[in-house]
Amino acid sequence: MQIVSGAIGRETVHFEAPPSNTIASEMSGFITWFNESQNAIKKPIVRSAITHLYFETIHPFEDGNGRIGRAIAEKALSQCIGRPVLFSLSKSIEQ
Repeated sequence: MQIVSGAIGRETVHFEAPPSNTIASEMSGFITWFNESQNAIKKPIVRSAITHLYFETIHPFEDGNGRIGRAIAEKALSQCIGRPVLFSLSKSIEQ
């Protein structure tokens, strides 16, 4: 997966996800970080944002990364505040 801009033939690649053969180790690192960051990052919204960005940069699936990334971000918020988040990040972003 790449994030690209520019005219055809003069594209600029702004970001390229890790190659598919490294996804398992990238996700293992993400899960380790996610579990350890619960005590290290004290601000819920900061941890949620970093969680989402980290997951999206791995981009482990062909489709659905955004939905799963937002769900993981909501999980991070819920863990930090100690109860389920009673709103949807997707709906908030859409509005």
